[in-house]
Amino acid sequence: MEVTPAQQASIMEHDASFVRPPRLFIDQWNAACGKHGGYNSETGYFELNGLTDITYEEAVKIYRFYSPTGYVRQQYWGAAIRTNIPCFLRDIEHLESAFYASSIEVIRLSRGSWIRGDFTHAFRSCSNLRKILDPQLEFSTNSDRIFEDCGQLEEVRVKFTGKNIYFHQSPKLSLDSLRYLVSCETYIKNFTAHVHPNTYAKLTGDTTNAAAAALTEEELAQWQQLLVDAAEKQITFATT
Repeated sequence: MEVTPAQQASIMEHDASFVRPPRLFIDQWNAACGKHGGYNSETGYFELNGLTDITYEEAVKIYRFYSPTGYVRQQYWGAAIRTNIPCFLRDIEHLESAFYASSIEVIRLSRGSWIRGDFTHAFRSCSNLRKILDPQLEFSTNSDRIFEDCGQLEEVRVKFTGKNIYFHQSPKLSLDSLRYLVSCETYIKNFTAHVHPNTYAKLTGDTTNAAAAALTEEELAQWQQLLVDAAEKQITFATT
């Protein structure tokens, strides 16, 4: 890739000012993150949960919130961090308001396979949140405010056992996320999933909606098939 003289000067200035983070912190970071992240000596950035451009200053903030004990209730409330270091949680966890109003972008809750518990307000007002990676989340509590103000949310895996689940403020929610919700075996199958108008248009094939119109015919067919699959399980999609 060709760069302009100005870009080259900026790169050289950045390289000249680069200071390698302390070896002790790098070792602590690598040990805490395990397979989910580490320090990249080639780029000079820290990596975690798919993010590859975490600065030393950001990594220090993230590490300060790390708790190997697995206690997360309200732990990240208002935290100015981009992601979290996952820990070993119990299968049943109390996660009330765990990430409320934080600036987090990607969450990986546990190093296990699934979590069941109270998620009341757990991700509410996480306006930067894009992905909630494994494990599967299982909850039956009223979910109307769990994902409130999560306008950037794209990926989450939920096994729902309640009556109503709300993603109505998440226009970017992926097909795979909703497909998982529909395909996952649950104790209660006749629930309603409230989704954003853009999502509902994709499900119903309403191409007067710009988000649905932007899909290819194949993609639109996949969204519409999901509506059929949901109906077979008495799962209803609704929009507000």
